[in-house]
Amino acid sequence: MLKNQSYIEHSIVSFYTTKEQGASMVKVGGYDEFCMSDPKEFEMFSTVNNDEWVLGANWGRVGGKGNVLF
Repeated sequence: MLKNQSYIEHSIVSFYTTKEQGASMVKVGGYDEFCMSDPKEFEMFSTVNNDEWVLGANWGRVGGKGNVLF
């Protein structure tokens, strides 16, 4: 919807998390290498379809402790 209405150029949402209070953020429409601690560890996930920003995932990484099933 945002891309179709030309509010953003790319259908991308980026999450930047940190333990530092107030420093985590969400960016819609792109990503920012400046916010990455190590751009080589960049991970990208496809959405379930092009109409919704829904991820089909059943695992993740919590606190760098490896894969965790949800």
